[in-house]
Amino acid sequence: MIDSLPFTYRSEKKFIISDIDRIKLHHLIKSNRGLFSEVFYERRVNNIYLDYYDLDNYFRHVSGNSKRYKIRIRWYGNFFGFIEKPVLEFKMKEGDMGIKKEFKLVSFEMKKEDDLNPLVSKVFEKSNLPPDILEILKTTKSFLLNSYLRSYYSSSNKKVRLTVDRDLLLKPIFSHKIPKIMGEPDRRTFIIELKYNNGDETYVSQISQDFPFRVQENSKYINGINGII
Repeated sequence: MIDSLPFTYRSEKKFIISDIDRIKLHHLIKSNRGLFSEVFYERRVNNIYLDYYDLDNYFRHVSGNSKRYKIRIRWYGNFFGFIEKPVLEFKMKEGDMGIKKEFKLVSFEMKKEDDLNPLVSKVFEKSNLPPDILEILKTTKSFLLNSYLRSYYSSSNKKVRLTVDRDLLLKPIFSHKIPKIMGEPDRRTFIIELKYNNGDETYVSQISQDFPFRVQENSKYINGINGII
């Protein structure tokens, strides 16, 4: 199980904002006392989320379990076609603290007509993953696809990384088939996330006061699975 993996914690805070102009949001970030500046170009983030057959990771979250897990394949750029440098991620979160453990996967091609779970299994088999990781993956299947645009910022003292996600697409997987149409993106909602090390809570609390938003729990995976069950 995922509990056996070695994790080191970091802390996260999220703000969910609806119906705000992108220019105004950018101004709020730039005028924050953290003196944030963009550190990377905006890019599209794509994910295939996996869970155990009984959706154990999902139910851990909704039942209020102190430890919540996610398993996903992540890549950047186009959603379909040849996918370079995909990464398998195991993410664990406890309260505001969380961490990811990553494993490189082989590049692969994903077509609209592919069967997703056989494709994913083949990628895992070719990726030289540790035996214990492969054993965990054998008890999982793909449940959700999502995609969004992400912008990246850093505070002037480098203590806080800030990301903004927008134009989110969520597509639950009702069968093995990859959905041919991802639907329309949510253009009204922005998700701000602050990532920082333990010990910097006071500084992050000061930064958060400059945002006229309320800290909220948010999980793209949980929101997507809620559309299935």
